[in-house]
Amino acid sequence: MLTESQKQARISTTTIPSSRVQRGSCTRTQKKDKRSPGNMLSQDDPRSPKESNTLLVGPNYRLGKNVRCGGFRELLLGRNLHTNEHSAIKLKPMKTRAPQLHLEYRFYGLLQSASVIGFPAVYHLGPVGRHNVLVMKSLGPSLEDLFEVCKRQFS
Repeated sequence: MLTESQKQARISTTTIPSSRVQRGSCTRTQKKDKRSPGNMLSQDDPRSPKESNTLLVGPNYRLGKNVRCGGFRELLLGRNLHTNEHSAIKLKPMKTRAPQLHLEYRFYGLLQSASVIGFPAVYHLGPVGRHNVLVMKSLGPSLEDLFEVCKRQFS
């Protein structure tokens, strides 16, 4: 078991190499085929949080597989190391012209304080390496995924 100082040291030194997650890092097949999203982190994705190359976000979130990718941000699954709960993690390079994650964080915070139902709870916003990271509750499958399950026909 790690002590608090060891955990803090690991968190403060964790970075995401720019070659792994950057603008346009998705392959064309990942962009086309949304039914089987690629797992860009599968080669380095550790199975145990005790391994040294675990990518941590904030105090207790570990990056998982890539769910969606676009021209300006990545969406990954994450896991809370304490509660083992799944979360959605958005990564956006710091060098973008419009810092939308900060606005998104504030907007979700306002909705959360007003007890609006149907919007995800926001857990963390902060820098990791050269990226801004937003951690929020994963609400389940997207409409596109549900449409695929229904064989592309809603009744």
